[in-house]
Amino acid sequence: LSFRRWVIDRYGEESATSYLVHCVWCTSIWVSMPGAIAWTVGVLPLHYYWLVLPAWLAMSHLTGLLGRLEED
Repeated sequence: LSFRRWVIDRYGEESATSYLVHCVWCTSIWVSMPGAIAWTVGVLPLHYYWLVLPAWLAMSHLTGLLGRLEED
């Protein structure tokens, strides 16, 4: 049983929660956030923490593109 199937069974196909889980671009925002924070805090010196936002957006875009491969 996949997470997406569980969400549909629990909330229904027309709910906002189901939409957010099935929308590749919506999901990519939340999937990429921990990676961007971990990369910035774990790898870069303190004065480069401003890179969290660009890293988050870049990782989100990459995650969204990879998620679209699943749809094809």
